Amino acid sequence: MQNNDTSSDNKKTVKAAISNTVSNGIVMVFALIMIPITTRILSATDLGVATNFFSVRNICLNIFTLATYMTVNKGMLEYKKEKGSYLSSLLLFNTIVIGGLFFISLPFSGIISEGLGISKIFVYMLFASVFLWMAYNLGTTYLLFHNRYGWMFLVNMCIGPVSQLLAVFLITHMDSDKYMGRIIGIDGFYWVIGAISAVIILIHAKKIVTKEHLKFALTMSIPLVPHLLAQTVLSQSDLLMITYYTGADKAGIYSMAYTIGMVLYTILFQIMNVWSPWVYRRMYEGNVEIIYKYSKIIYFIAFVMAIGLMVISPEAVKIFFADEYQECVYLIPILVVGMYFMFLYLFFYDVEYYHKKTVYIAIASIAASVLNLVLNAIFIPLFGYTAAGYTTAIGYLALLFLHMFFMKKVDKRKIYNLKLMFLVSIMVLLYALAIYWLIDYPIIRYVLLIITLGLVAMRMWREGLEMVKVLRGSK
Repeated sequence: MQNNDTSSDNKKTVKAAISNTVSNGIVMVFALIMIPITTRILSATDLGVATNFFSVRNICLNIFTLATYMTVNKGMLEYKKEKGSYLSSLLLFNTIVIGGLFFISLPFSGIISEGLGISKIFVYMLFASVFLWMAYNLGTTYLLFHNRYGWMFLVNMCIGPVSQLLAVFLITHMDSDKYMGRIIGIDGFYWVIGAISAVIILIHAKKIVTKEHLKFALTMSIPLVPHLLAQTVLSQSDLLMITYYTGADKAGIYSMAYTIGMVLYTILFQIMNVWSPWVYRRMYEGNVEIIYKYSKIIYFIAFVMAIGLMVISPEAVKIFFADEYQECVYLIPILVVGMYFMFLYLFFYDVEYYHKKTVYIAIASIAASVLNLVLNAIFIPLFGYTAAGYTTAIGYLALLFLHMFFMKKVDKRKIYNLKLMFLVSIMVLLYALAIYWLIDYPIIRYVLLIITLGLVAMRMWREGLEMVKVLRGSK
């Protein structure tokens, strides 16, 4: 039997998971619809500048803040009665660091501007964007941890469809430097929500800065910086090495296939954004049996999404992409496999993170990124740009195994059904091979999907209903 607090938490978690998944599904569909519109109103050069700005911002976010924003979930458990003070400590620490780095950079703004291909005003905006993104992450992680699904749905709608429409409006109304419209449009609502979060955090903090909170956060976060940078290398090195070895045109084709594959990971990551805090709370209670029992439902949800994306991807590519990108359809199945592996590693990451073993997290990410670089250097020159899809899947599989090894090292309990996890993974891989050969046979693809969904439903129906009853608190 569950106590009332756990039962209530489970109910809210289910609602938050559904709300977050639906809202981010809407965001992803809208983003795909906007791809052909954006590529027609924005030159490749301006799109490249905007993309470069976002990439640099993401890297600076992790370096400037020392990834302290990633410690919120654990901080909410460690300092239950000091949540506001914990958030304000992170906010003020990062304000001082980012502000200090901004003033140090002023004499070099011209060099930075030239290197990034943007005007000086956007160099200044880079620092403001890093600060506001940090505050945004503090606020939304707090909301997700506490299952504030109504607010998160509203936030996702603002930063998804509304920001895409704003970007298009700004681009079409600018005579020059149209990349400015893309940057302001896409990032604008993140900035607004970040500013609101910062004000709310300061208002509700009993203590503005606490040394103990900062020490705890930095001890956990500093090892996460190389992990995040390695993850960036793991996800971005393919494009750079394809460009170097085979040309920018092949990198563009690969990027489109990667975009489709990322649809799967993005949606599954949103499920994990709700699942992970729930896992931390159950581990805090010592109740790992419920994690073991119901995590397998998540495996099969991910499996269904993965095979569904593989099946519909040929039609999606025909609808959304220009003729020059059509060949990317042959890369999507293996990239979906890679994204599935990347999703699975998050289960093990949660256990390492809960036990504050962030050094292990960094080691696994660095090792996997090095492996990916080596494989790309060997196989892209031999087999062309398509090899990058397979090296990516291998890199994420290595990441999965390394995190599984470290999870077992830090916690001996049976937290996850590993045999089932890898059985489902093999099924995803076999499905990818089948879809690769059936790309030109849509009827067979969709019949295979219907049969598979029927078999999964028969296998998981009873356990799915039981999980719903438990999470609703009726059992």
